Amino acid sequence: VIWQEGNPHLREDKTCLKMGDELFWREDIADALFSNAYSALMTVGALSGGSHLQVVYDKLRGSPLLAFEMWAACKVRWQEKLGVPTATVVKILASKPTISQRLHSSQLLQPPTTPLAQAEPDVGDMLPRLRDLLDEGTNPRSAVTETRLTQYISTKPNELYDAFNLSWKGRCKCWGAKPSLTWGSGFEHIGEKKSNYSAAMRYQAVSREASVRDKVMGQLLSAMASKAEPKEIGARASEALARIIAAEVKPDSDGGGPPPEQPVQLPSGSTGALCGLFLAACRGEAASKEIVPQLMAQLSSNEVIEAKQAAEGFTRSEQECKIPIDGVGWLALAKILSPNDTVKDLPAALVEAGAIRAAASIMARFIEDSMVQLTGIEAMSSLVGNRWAGLRAFADVGGMERVEEAMRHHGQDALIQTKGVRALGSGVQWPQDVQERARYSHRRAIDLTKTAMSQHGMDAELQIAALEALAKYLDKTRCVSEIKDGGGEGLVKMMMTTHHSSAKVQQWGRHVLTGIGADPNWAPKTSAGAS
Repeated sequence: VIWQEGNPHLREDKTCLKMGDELFWREDIADALFSNAYSALMTVGALSGGSHLQVVYDKLRGSPLLAFEMWAACKVRWQEKLGVPTATVVKILASKPTISQRLHSSQLLQPPTTPLAQAEPDVGDMLPRLRDLLDEGTNPRSAVTETRLTQYISTKPNELYDAFNLSWKGRCKCWGAKPSLTWGSGFEHIGEKKSNYSAAMRYQAVSREASVRDKVMGQLLSAMASKAEPKEIGARASEALARIIAAEVKPDSDGGGPPPEQPVQLPSGSTGALCGLFLAACRGEAASKEIVPQLMAQLSSNEVIEAKQAAEGFTRSEQECKIPIDGVGWLALAKILSPNDTVKDLPAALVEAGAIRAAASIMARFIEDSMVQLTGIEAMSSLVGNRWAGLRAFADVGGMERVEEAMRHHGQDALIQTKGVRALGSGVQWPQDVQERARYSHRRAIDLTKTAMSQHGMDAELQIAALEALAKYLDKTRCVSEIKDGGGEGLVKMMMTTHHSSAKVQQWGRHVLTGIGADPNWAPKTSAGAS
């Protein structure tokens, strides 16, 4: 905004320009250029560990195009860290003139006199060609990689006209994007050139841009999970994620350069790379969630991250779930990460880090959303597993109360009722001290179970779960009166009659009838005819 106010000539001419099939105002195109300049600030700040952030900010205010040039140099530095030969990097840096030496902002409004398609760049401005590299004796695979990586580094001075010249498409080609004003961020069409890996190396440069950060993480996870992508792309995406995470959790590790003098301090409200990874998985497709255990296992085996760090990062990410769909994604990912066969020590670390409390918090936050409640019951059950520590944590955070609330608020949802009935039935088998810590009441559980049976009489699965739960209550507490109250015996017989062809309904129904002292030989009148 400061830059545009200081350059009124960009706003005075309201000539409408045509780009592709769409029309844009000149000031809109200037906005696109400014977004590139802003990327310069973020990139240089990340590369320097924050030490040069204020310097670049001052440069951005005074000369945004100079900051844009510094951003381009940072891209070269990233290529160097990715393995491009030093000689090539030196050649590119030497051939890249500073904008302050070449052109002034007023000159940028004039397109080049020679059509860019016919313009021949200076020898020093040309990108490495595959044939030249092969002639020099470069290994074919390395030559292909070098050519591919360096094609993302723009070196032609004429590229400065891109925002004002209708026919210029070079910048779009450089970014691997379609002609659009959205190419300023550089991440909108990453997948089209399969440059997920090189783009990910700029992740920290946009750590303050949450929407862009999530897109980068999401695309990397998608690349790992996609079966359509070449294996090389998935491997590079995995490596990029490992570098990003390592830079946060182990800033002093070997990352291709000296560590910053002081750790990077993220601004208030920033989640960091590890939380960003989990949030991207939560908001992504199912495949993006299912690939996370594999990624965590790789990071753990390579000693990039410990189970405790992963668990703490995942638990912290719960606080960023501001809408129900994010909560559903977080709970679904918790269910995936919690089995014992996923990542060694991670399930126990999740319990210790407070993941069960976080799951209960999401359920309480979005009590009116049925998908949150259903996924929450499943997630908490998976997090508890067969671990005593998990059961105690579940009791301490009032997990059973969350299940009861879900059943009361969503009485018409048969799945929630079925899952809830099973969860309530498991509680009666807990030790007495755990039941007291959890404020568990088998009487409330029986009432909720009978209510679910009457509301969903045609659902055989629910009736099986409910009758099995009633049998458990009888075996453990001898609660005959509680089950018979309100017509419980008649309700059991009605369900046995409705589902006379279900062997399990008949089995558990007879068990309950026997337990409450009813005629053990009673059978539905239609059972003989059905047989």
